[in-house]
Amino acid sequence: MSQRLYKVYVILGFHASFYHSWRGDAPDEAGFGTDIRLVRAIIRMLDQANAAGLSARGYWDFDVYWTLEQIIPAHAPDIIENIRRRVQSGQDEVMPGPYNNGANHAATEEEFRTALAYALENPYGSGLKQLFGRVVPLYRPQETMYTAGQNAILAEEGYDGFIAYYSSIPFNALSTFIPTLPPEQRYNPLWLRSRPGERPVIVLPTVSPMDLFNYTCLEKWLLDLRRLQTSGQVKSDLVLHLNFDADVETWLPVNLPKAFAWFPNTGGLPEYIRAVNKYPWAAFTVPSEYLRSHPPQGEILVRQDLADGAFDGNYPWAEKFTSLGNWTLLEQSRLHSYRAMALAQRLPAPLAADLDRRLWQGSDSAFFQRLIGLSTTHFGMSTPIINEERQARAEAILGGARQIAAAAEREAAQAVRDQDAADPLPAREREVASPLGGEGWGEGQNRRPAGGNVLYAFAVYNYARGRQAAPKAARMAVRVPLLLPPGVAQVAVTDADGQPVQASLVNLQPFADGSRAGELLFVGDLGPEERRVYRVEARAAPVATAAGPVKSLQNRWLDLRLAEQSGIASLQFQGQEIGGSDFLQPFVTYRSGQKPQSWWATGYTFADLSAESWDGLARARLQTQIPMDTPSGRYASELTYTFTLFNDLPYLLVDVVADYAYTPPRDVIQTIQQKLRRLLDRRWIEVAPFQLNPAITAPATSPLRIWKHNYLGVTSSYDLNYGQINPRNKNLDSFNHQVTAGWVAMSNAQRGLLLAESAEALASLAFCPMRLRDEAPSRLTSRNGGDSPSRLASRNGGRDGASDVDGIQHLSLNPFGSYFGRQLDYSHLGGNGVGSELATAASSALRPNGPSFNGQSQRFSLLLAPYAGDEPPATLQDDAAAFFYPFGVLYLQTPPGIAAVVPDDVRGLIAAKERAACLASTAPLPPPTAFLANAEDAAADLVWDPPRDERAVGYEVRWRQAEAGEWQTEKIAPANRWHVANLENGKNYVFQLRALAQGRESAWTPEARCLPRPVKAASLVSAASGVSPWTMLRLVYYSLRHALTTP
Repeated sequence: MSQRLYKVYVILGFHASFYHSWRGDAPDEAGFGTDIRLVRAIIRMLDQANAAGLSARGYWDFDVYWTLEQIIPAHAPDIIENIRRRVQSGQDEVMPGPYNNGANHAATEEEFRTALAYALENPYGSGLKQLFGRVVPLYRPQETMYTAGQNAILAEEGYDGFIAYYSSIPFNALSTFIPTLPPEQRYNPLWLRSRPGERPVIVLPTVSPMDLFNYTCLEKWLLDLRRLQTSGQVKSDLVLHLNFDADVETWLPVNLPKAFAWFPNTGGLPEYIRAVNKYPWAAFTVPSEYLRSHPPQGEILVRQDLADGAFDGNYPWAEKFTSLGNWTLLEQSRLHSYRAMALAQRLPAPLAADLDRRLWQGSDSAFFQRLIGLSTTHFGMSTPIINEERQARAEAILGGARQIAAAAEREAAQAVRDQDAADPLPAREREVASPLGGEGWGEGQNRRPAGGNVLYAFAVYNYARGRQAAPKAARMAVRVPLLLPPGVAQVAVTDADGQPVQASLVNLQPFADGSRAGELLFVGDLGPEERRVYRVEARAAPVATAAGPVKSLQNRWLDLRLAEQSGIASLQFQGQEIGGSDFLQPFVTYRSGQKPQSWWATGYTFADLSAESWDGLARARLQTQIPMDTPSGRYASELTYTFTLFNDLPYLLVDVVADYAYTPPRDVIQTIQQKLRRLLDRRWIEVAPFQLNPAITAPATSPLRIWKHNYLGVTSSYDLNYGQINPRNKNLDSFNHQVTAGWVAMSNAQRGLLLAESAEALASLAFCPMRLRDEAPSRLTSRNGGDSPSRLASRNGGRDGASDVDGIQHLSLNPFGSYFGRQLDYSHLGGNGVGSELATAASSALRPNGPSFNGQSQRFSLLLAPYAGDEPPATLQDDAAAFFYPFGVLYLQTPPGIAAVVPDDVRGLIAAKERAACLASTAPLPPPTAFLANAEDAAADLVWDPPRDERAVGYEVRWRQAEAGEWQTEKIAPANRWHVANLENGKNYVFQLRALAQGRESAWTPEARCLPRPVKAASLVSAASGVSPWTMLRLVYYSLRHALTTP
């Protein structure tokens, strides 16, 4: 083909999702009213251009459940009609996004298949085929989320591939993970694999409007691509594919004075239409038409799990404090569902079928609520928090999914126990260790085992950790909560044959009535679907613990040494060092002055564990503080680490408690995009509650490798070769490029370290952010992922990665924390860099997550498992899965007055006793904090942080007009938000709030004021308030140069 016949095509994609983390659910500018206004405007601009004889077309991609099923039919049905009209006329087409708007790279196979299938057709009539008829068979993942193993599922569900961002700004999925593509591939479809040997699918690279600034504007970019063709450097058609949210104001022309109408990137969609229609070699197309005549031009292998958040990964959805809580609810819904399924195997068919329906069938099932709860909006691209109304919705949906599943597990457990209690077989004729489908589970509740001192009898069972998953054997710690009657000081544990079991009673907590709470710890070694029965008896003599502080824990695999100065002095595995005195380095980064400063632990103390009884393990507990100076005074975060090492497990268990300091919040984020409606202290930058610096290093020429396991059951890896692709990315302040279905590991091919999370404590779809340092050997003696505390404090979280010398790679791991710093660099892609600078300064998705941790408490459990070799051994992977989803426990017998069938029952009884003890306090009741009144149309939405006091049983809110008027009051149940209606627009109101407890109340909060009125769109200027003068000068320069040199 002659180079004169080559064309440069443009594809416009309008991403229509009306359910946001930035805004709430009102049909005005505080919610999806913005989406309605802008989508109608886009349709109108396209129609007007077509009526004027211009080519103007594109495609629309939707989430289905929220936008097409819930919002548009109720509030803007004309949008569906008008898009259908354009599709039927051949102008536009529609592309499916996920039905659930979900973070589906962290979906199970059944969740992902349902999200794909329901996007096309579903029982509720909202599928794209049902609404529009024709659908392009490409998938637009929400937030470009993709993981290993999805290719086969996409093909089986009728999809040819998906679109993904190959961007030059920090809204990107591909470009920093693969060698720079030549133009013929960068601007054409490609084949993509996530693992060698799997079936490839099509990926259609795309960019966002902010990329246009890196190439001056759309017209300039088109001209540059055309020059590649006319010069003979490129001998093919090229396509510039632009996909972005349909609710952004940049689709609209900016209302500038006529003298500045020439300024590029201010004309919105009409500017794009004019640019394409201006040249005979340029043309609009749509994905199906282009793919019909343009097959993939190459193949790429992308091993990372994809998401287009900050640091080219999972940063916003996985690391915020609220995201962690929301994801834990979702994860526990899965966990309870799988246990309930296992128990249901032993039940009569009618009851099992009813449990199956409640767990998996219909829109009121745990599965469906979990499916829609997977919406990325519930975890939020918005940083540092999501809109307060959205957070409340997320908690309701995900909490409901957990509650349904937990109730099903409890009902199944009760039915199994009752069924076994009625079993006429003598206990000794039962199989002690049998599959779940066997005849019995041991003693029933009403058949008391031999021996008058028996307090508890319980079964521990293994199960399939997934609806389609195969059950696997595992060896892992078992944790059983106990509530001991008064007078019981110690216990002994035996199996069903009466043989002693090495078990320890830990975390003891006395209550005023003489009872005590505790946790039983021992090792369970269970085959697939195996169960074992245990008995707990009162014991007179305690098992001895070590006298004084325990400063070393050892077994035949591991040697942990502890110290007052560094916390961990060393950790060795089979004689090789895994970490030294800098292995544990928790910190908080807070902007006390003009620049952020990192604040470090001030030494460690050993807690007294002499009341515990240990058999088969040893434990140590360290406590520390991280003090920091703030404009409001000096505050300290408190951290507690409990290390447990079993004699018979090659793993170290760590329980972490992080109580973050509460600094007074005074900031509100209200921009053209974000309407978060909560007070924040934006000086918080980073939190690292349990940062680890493993002594596992590698030369940059043979980089470290990350091993990951996802919810499809796929284990895969990627190398930290970012510096080979772009030298400026050899040092990364933060990255989170892996979905963690339970665990993640790092390796240098000779040895590795696996970290696992426990869903019973705290979970995240990507629980372990990382920091990469590539340094010369001479700089390795003092570091925090490459930095000593003093150097990190002066560096303020960022380092230019460019260097002529390849050094040694070090990795820092930050489980359940959040790093911040310099975004990844995209200079290897060319362009002027202005777009990247604008995005970094203005994007609401690139802020520090630190403010979300202000005043919060974290509880999480980790498994540290060093190993030899590259990939974690299969047995270690199976054991880590059993740490993530722990063995199930069913109480067969409990002490009188303690009604419990599952561990949640005992935990609930313990929590009730703790609350009763708290209610006895006579200390003053603290008032709520961070009280804020948000104006609405004839209303106000009040939000606050509840007091850290269990005695609070509700609140009293009062309000009046500021100028005059009497207080109106209302008492409300425990909450952190309240809607006050029937106010008069244009009148100033004042509001106050106080907490209520039995027989007392707190002081009133300071007055919060607001002026009720309809919410208006924010100015576009608000998005650019953080842009530097230098960036603005460069923007003007490149714009002027284009205007003066382009006819």
